[in-house]
Amino acid sequence: MGDRESDMMALMCKARDLGYPADYLVRSQHNRVLPNGGKLWEQVMGQTPLGRIRFLLPAGRGRKSRTVE
Repeated sequence: MGDRESDMMALMCKARDLGYPADYLVRSQHNRVLPNGGKLWEQVMGQTPLGRIRFLLPAGRGRKSRTVE
């Protein structure tokens, strides 16, 4: 698990090269350029979703509660 500025591209490439399957949750504020020259958001949105999760996000910090997916 990584958060802001925890660039783990080398780790992800190494896991792929060693044949270790992994699932990733990618949060991104910017549409980053990928090593192959493509863009992150286009690559991700072009994939078939593995599933969906819906839950109630509670109110907080000036935000009303709402259902998110």
